[in-house]
Amino acid sequence: MTTGIEICNWSFPLKNGETCYINFWDFGGQEIYHATHQLFLSKRSLYLLVVDTRHDVNFNYWLNTISLFGGNSPILIIQNEKQDRKIKITNAMLRSQSANLKTIISTNLATDRGISKIKTTIKECVASLPHVGTPMPTKWVKVRKIIEEKSNLNFIYLDEYKKICISNGIRSHKDQMLLSEYFHDLGILLHFQDEKRLFKIIVTNPQWVTESIYKVLDDNSIALKNGLFTQKDIAKIWLEKQYVDAKETLLQIMIKFQLCYKLPNVKNSYIIPSLLADSQPKYNWDKSNNLVFKYSYEFMPKGIISRFIVLTNHLIADGKDVWKSGVVLQKDRAGAEIVENFSKQQIDIRICGTERRELTSIVIDELDKINKSFNNINYEKLIPCNCSTCITISEPYFFDYKKLQEFYNNNQYQIQCRKKPYEMVNVISLLESIPNKEINLSARISINTEFSSSFTLMKEDMVDALEDPNEARQLKKELSRVEKALEEIAELRVDDQKYAKNSSALNRIQKFINKMEDEETRVGMTIRIVEDGINYAQELAQFYNQIAQWCGLPIVPNIFLSMGRTKK
Repeated sequence: MTTGIEICNWSFPLKNGETCYINFWDFGGQEIYHATHQLFLSKRSLYLLVVDTRHDVNFNYWLNTISLFGGNSPILIIQNEKQDRKIKITNAMLRSQSANLKTIISTNLATDRGISKIKTTIKECVASLPHVGTPMPTKWVKVRKIIEEKSNLNFIYLDEYKKICISNGIRSHKDQMLLSEYFHDLGILLHFQDEKRLFKIIVTNPQWVTESIYKVLDDNSIALKNGLFTQKDIAKIWLEKQYVDAKETLLQIMIKFQLCYKLPNVKNSYIIPSLLADSQPKYNWDKSNNLVFKYSYEFMPKGIISRFIVLTNHLIADGKDVWKSGVVLQKDRAGAEIVENFSKQQIDIRICGTERRELTSIVIDELDKINKSFNNINYEKLIPCNCSTCITISEPYFFDYKKLQEFYNNNQYQIQCRKKPYEMVNVISLLESIPNKEINLSARISINTEFSSSFTLMKEDMVDALEDPNEARQLKKELSRVEKALEEIAELRVDDQKYAKNSSALNRIQKFINKMEDEETRVGMTIRIVEDGINYAQELAQFYNQIAQWCGLPIVPNIFLSMGRTKK
């Protein structure tokens, strides 16, 4: 079993006469290393998954992990049959888990059986990678050669890199950054352009970074302290001459990849979350009136909770309510408990307190940020039902947040719970429990109140349609009262639901809609003879229904809304 990482080089001739150079990165599969996969699993690669007869292999985990980091990169499974004991693995079974699997090759590494076929297949797969064999501009080739010659330095500063570029005809800053980004993707160098503290460093030896990080992860004294280490520990681990001016840079790279965080208010001390204690610490938690939701994954890669802990470490309650699979955060008068349940492929979240909206936003933003860093990760954000049944049971029905958004965006404000007695639930009340920048309920209300401007046209058309002056005058007064009600609603805020529900403005609009529905009333008769009258009526009814459902009032019957519309 590989400890840490081992890197070796290989080359072979391409059909066009060029030489293809390959770097093999053989990394450890132990759990402690899973959080480091983001360092070297890239999209411009060929992946070899080596398995043997001595161990059970979770193919689903490894194939999905490769897909999340490696995109559409091809995969080969190398089946090492020790003592020639066969493993029954079929292409069809595994292709259902990964479309990128090219083939499975049986071998015995002890006797070299199958080695020739492995080499041939690797050559074919590498040669077919999109970027292999593509001519590189001469200027770029020269810069690459100089960078590789400086790999013994491990890193250089940005100013020196820019001088190398200028001396080879790459003068603009934009072109220099484009080239460093391309070389970064190929693993020739590391340049973190989006990180202020690392921007001025060009790592010329990526292997050095990985090996340096693994030295920390593999250190027994740090493991015994549940991931706690200090600058003194680092000085003992990185004691060679090559680390004299590099310790801070390497620490920042570890923080950049969310492998560790600096303890606040503790001088020169850091924590590696993946080495934290397994057991959940005891802490006080207010179980009353909790906001509960969860992230459920089709496949959940390891390391999400560790990265989340790094991103939110400044909010950890008492600085110590944290363990390997969870953390408790605190901000103002709110607390958040975030726990990874890997067996269920989900992250469970509870929020308590009176000022929880901001903390809820932080939790969601950071988890969404981590999820977006993966390639096509599939997950659901699940919100518990708040019907009269679900709020009283320990396992309520959960709605997919995206489905709720879909309902909302299509002006559907009721959704049915899937637990008996199958009550209808207000969509907006569910959405409001979870802050989301993509949904702005107050903005939606404001947009809908723009109907008041078209209502003015409706008012004029209806009054002009009546020949009797007294009838027209009475109708104008009634329409003016409705117009004023629309103006009142325009002032509503997203937290004005109770006020809106009891307001005379909504009551006035509802009575007016009832009159429009009745052909015997003055309003109902007039709306039917006005050009576009039915369209006006239905727009007003739809607007009312949105506000009514938002604040929990009955909606206008569908019979009225389904009346034929005329074309404007």
